[in-house]
Formats: sequence, structure tokens, C-alpha cells
Amino acid sequence: MIVRMAQRMFRLALLALACVASSQEQASEDNVLIPVLVVDRKQAPVVGLNAGDFRVLENGVERTIAHVSSNDPLSVAIVLDTSASRRDGLAQGKQVIDDFLRAMNSEDEFLVLGLNDRPGAVASFTSDAALTSRVILATKAGGPTPLFDSIFTAAEHLSVREHSRRKVILVDSDGEDNVSRHTFVQLKAMAGRPDVLVYAIGPPGFPDSEGELNPLMELARLTGGHYFVDGTSGVGSKIAQILRSQYILAYKSPRPAKAGKYRNVKIVARPAGRDSNLKVISRPGYYAP
Repeated sequence: MIVRMAQRMFRLALLALACVASSQEQASEDNVLIPVLVVDRKQAPVVGLNAGDFRVLENGVERTIAHVSSNDPLSVAIVLDTSASRRDGLAQGKQVIDDFLRAMNSEDEFLVLGLNDRPGAVASFTSDAALTSRVILATKAGGPTPLFDSIFTAAEHLSVREHSRRKVILVDSDGEDNVSRHTFVQLKAMAGRPDVLVYAIGPPGFPDSEGELNPLMELARLTGGHYFVDGTSGVGSKIAQILRSQYILAYKSPRPAKAGKYRNVKIVARPAGRDSNLKVISRPGYYAP
């Protein structure tokens, strides 16, 4: 009897230790969420994929995919350049945003920020796309161009939205900035957040003769978004279609001993029985929290 009781207590002790080890292992890992777009040879979005169709390599090490979701609701912060320098292009920008809003779902929500002396929300987050469109259409051009400050403000508003939402900054601007307190270096650090996407519409002609990059083009690249040149046919609807076709990959990643380290990410899509030449568009990496 005493032997059996001792054996039982030993097994219970082992089970307790296993539970502690499991909780410590879980506590030492974070779920990383990465928005991903998969396109075929014709650049058409590929839908219907699941976790088994993807591989995630982080700093060259394969990570376990926890789950893959699609068509999650969107939180979109719209940065519309209403500065004096965009007076001639503002009408076109308004039309692009209006086309985008018309293609959105009822679960999505929107915030509008105009560029002026002190970037601030023109309207709070709302799922009323028609109301958002009216706010956009009523804006007028004038004042300087605090573009970087406005993008930072957009990111701050998005940071407090529900974790389950895809977070997008949609920018229509000429890419010029003349009064912001924030720098482009700070913007690139902000772009290292794994859950923020930047889609932008602006002029062609970058890099310039001195090799200076278009900041909006670079932010789109760093976040896994896309940069469209002004005048691209149906660009508002195209951005909406891209966002509707994205996946969110959630995978486990060890929590770093020191925050702020950059991690390179490579995602591969190889679904069985499908085209093997699929292209994955996603961010090249992120800063570990």
C-alpha cells in the first residue's frame, strides 16, 4: 500500500512538473501575426489555402503555424493629403478613396485623417462607409504637409483596435513632407510592427537623381503592402480586392531576451496539386516586441 501511494505521488509530481514546463514554454513564445497575399503567374490572388499550404522561416528557422485565417475584418486609417501642394490632385485622391470604400464589407471600420498644421482625426472609427465617403468628399486643400506625423497618428489610432482585426494605413499623397516632427527613420521603425500594412498611392519618378527613395514606396515594401502610381486604373477597387484576398498567418516565435531585435521572415506557399510557382507578398521582417 505504501509503495503504491509513493508511486502515485511520484506520478502526480511528474505531471505537475510537466504542466509547469508546458506553461513556461508557452510563456516563452509569442503569436506573431503576418498578413500574406498569394498570387499566381498572372498576378491573380490565390484563395482557399490553409495552414498546411504554407511554410514560415524566421531568421532561417522554420516556425510552427498555429492557424491561418482569411477575410478578417479591417481597421483602415485613411491618410488623405489635403495640403496646398495637392490642390490639383485632391479630386482624384477623393475618387480613389471613395471607390475603395464602396468595395468594403460592413464589418470593416474606417478613420479619416487629413494633412494640416496638426494632424488629427477628421472622423472617429466607424463602419459607416457612406459617412466616411462624405467626410472625404467634404475635405478641402490648404496648408503645409506633415505627412510623417499623420502616418504616425494613424498608427497610434490603429494600435488600440482589436487584436483580431487587420490594420491598414491607406495613404494618398505626393510623398512630400515639410513640417513633420517625426523622421523617416522613426517611420521605418514603426513599419517594423508585424500587424500594420501600408498601401499608398502617389507619383512616379522615384528614386530621384540623387538616389532618394520615395518614403511611401519604402513603407509599403517594409510592411508587405503595395505602392500604386497616381492614375492607375481602378486603384481603389484593386486595393480592396487585395485586402479581401489576404491571409493572416499566426505562428509561434520564441520571445526574445531583448526587445527590439529585427527578425527576417520568409513565407513560402506550396499547396499540393496547385501551381508550384506561386508568389507570396508579405513583410520582409519585424521588430520583436
